[in-house]
Amino acid sequence: MQRLHLIFIFLGAFLLCSFLNDFGLHPFVLVLIMMFYLFLFTMLPQIYTIFGTRNIRKIDRFLSQKQTSSLYSHFYIAIHDGAPQQKKILEQLLQNPVYEQEYPYFKSLLLLLEKRYDAAFFEAEKIQKAEIRYYTLAQIEIERGNHAKASDYIHRLQSKWRRDTLLALQAFSKQQLDEFIRRSSNALKRTRGIEYYMLYHLFEKLKPSKTFNLPFCLSV
Repeated sequence: MQRLHLIFIFLGAFLLCSFLNDFGLHPFVLVLIMMFYLFLFTMLPQIYTIFGTRNIRKIDRFLSQKQTSSLYSHFYIAIHDGAPQQKKILEQLLQNPVYEQEYPYFKSLLLLLEKRYDAAFFEAEKIQKAEIRYYTLAQIEIERGNHAKASDYIHRLQSKWRRDTLLALQAFSKQQLDEFIRRSSNALKRTRGIEYYMLYHLFEKLKPSKTFNLPFCLSV
């Protein structure tokens, strides 16, 4: 289906190029128009899916078609598979030099899946980006029930959706279900694309639960 879609896009590009060529446009202008056309019909829909849409099926379909990418596989497997598969994909990311700067983050997620909280905390402290570092440290503290420390990290966050997400998880761990519903709803309203997709599934998995137990590691 995806291959057929690309065939139609490039067929359209060929027809458009032939049509515009009849107007005697400068080759440079023609190249710019074709580049814009290809961007419009190939890259722009992907960018919108990653960052803009709230269509769960569309995002799920996009991620399922990107299984050759370890990063996209990480998101998809976190939703559809168990801890062993999540660990495997995180180990692959840790072996990819492209993501070398993100190694502490992926390592902390891997250790968090294994419930090795002290080791996960140690790795999370190495994360370079302060926002992601505080977010991950707060998640670790929530999981092991250190709510005072978690709150300290949460209040350092600049992103409202990250704050609401962690406050929702914190409320759930305290069995404050009304607060959990309010905070999780706020977090979803402030996210789109893959961020929305991950949070939507996380909150849906938590809703019927009676005890706090994260079904998968929460990605940034």
